[in-house]
Amino acid sequence: MKRFIKNKLEAVYSDFQIAAKESDGLCELKKFSFAGGASPDYGNHLVRMYYMLKYFPAYLAEYYLMYQKLLNFNFLPHNDLDILSIGCGCGIDYWGYHFIAKEQINDFKTTTSYTGYDINTWEYTDSLRNEKFRIINDDIAKLDNLNSGDYDYNVIVFPKSISDLHPEVFGKLVKAIESTNFERKRIAVVCSLMQDEQALNYDWSRLKKIITTIMARHNYSCEDDLEKYITATNPDEGLVRVVNGFDYTLDIENTINSTLNLCPNFIENGKSCKNDCTAMNRWPILKQRYVNFAVRRLTRND
Repeated sequence: MKRFIKNKLEAVYSDFQIAAKESDGLCELKKFSFAGGASPDYGNHLVRMYYMLKYFPAYLAEYYLMYQKLLNFNFLPHNDLDILSIGCGCGIDYWGYHFIAKEQINDFKTTTSYTGYDINTWEYTDSLRNEKFRIINDDIAKLDNLNSGDYDYNVIVFPKSISDLHPEVFGKLVKAIESTNFERKRIAVVCSLMQDEQALNYDWSRLKKIITTIMARHNYSCEDDLEKYITATNPDEGLVRVVNGFDYTLDIENTINSTLNLCPNFIENGKSCKNDCTAMNRWPILKQRYVNFAVRRLTRND
């Protein structure tokens, strides 16, 4: 994992430096925020790269822990997982699954399928040599149901994405779930939750809507407390304490905290053009405090 993170970070940072130099300015990065349920503009390639530099290693670590929790339940057969990831970006949650599965499952690439949905086309997608990995760049609201040919999903994942869905899109997703023919006796819904209190509450209400819809419409029971989720025991400790492969390249860490220095306008003028320009200087996530996720195990009542 450590080498993978290092190589991916270096690739993203190299591209980010070039894109910043060729841009008219980095003003859009000042608005990068999830506070109060806000969503960044993922249609902007600079924003996507900035997201990767700030969050990718931390989210990879969180998704590793999230899938570890799912696998440790031994609720689903490890040799038969069909994963549907909604709002997958470039597939970071699959990378988290990949690294925990390497430790726990033999030949997992032949028995695990991964389908990601994202309306934006993200750079840096990597299947890690799983031929059953695919990302569909389309609007999930177009689906009438979640049935998909040879794919019989038994894991539905929202990787820090459930609050990003427009209310109309989320409503159509709920209707698609209502119309889905779930053939699996057991399914799991896994959701990574935001840290900001307002965004967390929004995530939480949407997750409960998904779970209660499956239970009521398709006669499933949930084995987990609907009011509880998993969070870091020691939020101020580093992620490296709970995920051995976690790492962040120090040189890139220090540069991202000084993103303003890469802005062409700042370079040309020798100063900020607005009073809030330092808002684009941010530390990457290195501690456990953003780890929040829920695993919901659902069993059909036959």
